[in-house]
Amino acid sequence: MTKNIFCDIDGTILRDKKNLLEPPEILNGVLEKFEEWNNNNYKIILFSERKESCRKQTKEQLRMLGINY
Repeated sequence: MTKNIFCDIDGTILRDKKNLLEPPEILNGVLEKFEEWNNNNYKIILFSERKESCRKQTKEQLRMLGINY
């Protein structure tokens, strides 16, 4: 059976910012935890209150930070 992890983006894996134009800051321990989940074959599902118009920018930020989901 596949195990799923549901994780919010802002305030959980990235420091909560009011302005998405500011560079994103990854919170301590996030990359290590995501690597552990990936190694254990968890399916990681991210969600956010960000607007749909921010999807491309959000995906690029996550890619740039090395967050695999």
